[in-house]
Amino acid sequence: MKSKVFIIRILILGCFHTKASHMVGGMISVHQYAYNSVQVEMKLVTGTGNTPQTNVLIERWRDDGTGNYSFVKYDTLTNTCLLQHQGYWVLDYTSNNLDLD
Repeated sequence: MKSKVFIIRILILGCFHTKASHMVGGMISVHQYAYNSVQVEMKLVTGTGNTPQTNVLIERWRDDGTGNYSFVKYDTLTNTCLLQHQGYWVLDYTSNNLDLD
């Protein structure tokens, strides 16, 4: 199986601290759907200061095999679920299927 390195760094549009009272936690998962296709999902728990962002940008980087990384492009995660639970937002951001080639 072809080895791919998929590194994600979250760039948050407009800074979450201006859109939420505080960040409580979260997680990022990558799901492989085909030989060279993945979907990125990010779950966040934030305070309910204001309405959360509808989109979040992530950066895609590629390993050249020598330990150096080069920027490839930005991918967009879209807010697919917004729940309010015990005074916090529970947010789910999901990408479309991303082709790694």
